[in-house]
Amino acid sequence: MKILLIFFTTLLFAWQADFENDKIGLYTKQEWKKDFPNATGYRSSGIPQKRIYIEKNDSKVLCVRFEKGLSNKGGAKWRMPFSAKNSVSLEYELFFQKDFNFNKGGKLPGIGGGEAPTGGKPSKKGYSVRFMWYSSGTKNSINNPNLANLFLYLYLPNQKQKYGLNIPLNTLIVPNKKYKIKLFVSKDGIIKVWVNEKLKLFKKFNLNTIPPNQLLFHIFFGGHTKKWASPKRQKVCFDNFKISR
Repeated sequence: MKILLIFFTTLLFAWQADFENDKIGLYTKQEWKKDFPNATGYRSSGIPQKRIYIEKNDSKVLCVRFEKGLSNKGGAKWRMPFSAKNSVSLEYELFFQKDFNFNKGGKLPGIGGGEAPTGGKPSKKGYSVRFMWYSSGTKNSINNPNLANLFLYLYLPNQKQKYGLNIPLNTLIVPNKKYKIKLFVSKDGIIKVWVNEKLKLFKKFNLNTIPPNQLLFHIFFGGHTKKWASPKRQKVCFDNFKISR
């Protein structure tokens, strides 16, 4: 596992994880602590539930397994706080296994600021900027469970609705193809998204000048009801996480 974790009191902060020195097989709490410094949420991380593991493809990757019939209680959820700054960029790569069934949709990792609200509990003291895939049976989606559309999923400080705001990124997601995601968030409200190095979003939101301060490693089906659940045992894998500013 190659990790670069640098703090200077002025401008520089960087972290990256490529899992190359982790052992193939079930992901351990010790590896998690090393790879994601100061991470919280071990009980819901998927590690004690034996849903997280390392496998070798072209390189070593971190995989999350979804169990059949589980929605937001499955997958993986943890947070990695870092010192707040004016802006931050998050990058990572992911691919869904061959014949992946996207069902209705699910969450993907992103960045939070302040209290970083999720789960239908918005807060004026924070925001979260994550990604979602949407597939068949969902508004603004396609009618094929093996295809999905990528959206930005936002909880904003001053929103009135209970759940997050969906913003289409005009990106089709298919199984067994690698996607490189890049997200930029600033306390001034500028949010940018690139997918495979193509700019998909450049927009300003009201973030109440709250600086970004945490990685949200959220990957699960849902929604929270059974209709959102994974229809079978399947996986998604990640590589080359990087945070910079």
